[in-house]
Amino acid sequence: PTIQSFSPTQGEITGNTLVEITGNNFQAAALVFFNNTQALAVSVNDVGTKIDALSPPHSNASAVIKVLNPDGQQAVSSSEFQFFTPAPSISGIIPNEGPKAGGTVVFINGTGFQNETRVTTNNKLCQLLSINSSSSITCTTPGSSSIGAKTVTIANPDGQTTTTTFT
Repeated sequence: PTIQSFSPTQGEITGNTLVEITGNNFQAAALVFFNNTQALAVSVNDVGTKIDALSPPHSNASAVIKVLNPDGQQAVSSSEFQFFTPAPSISGIIPNEGPKAGGTVVFINGTGFQNETRVTTNNKLCQLLSINSSSSITCTTPGSSSIGAKTVTIANPDGQTTTTTFT
């Protein structure tokens, strides 16, 4: 077999990116690997020129793609698939308002929160009570010198951020 190209060339470290691999001489029941980690699902077209593979979860930043035919022949991509950590996102803050004095315990829901995540409200550190999971954080709001909407920022240690407002 030969690998001519694959698309897309990147996906999240959580996996589940549908990758189309084009080339020649792919056999039915071929296996696909990202480095040494097997793809979650593979489908080879009838003429052996295209494979759809679902990327596995992967901790490395990049991986070569390998196609292994049932007869033992294999092909390795000349370029690497890039895995990335998704940016955090906020889907809600409960409650979404609090007193000017601060001290409100808030639950921030979203995705992509990492250990060592920092939460700020108008650049003041929110006292982190816990990172419950990659989708939930609990913290206590700082006080403010004014009333009104405040910018809440989630900053992951890898430098990715997201913002929303809290009143």
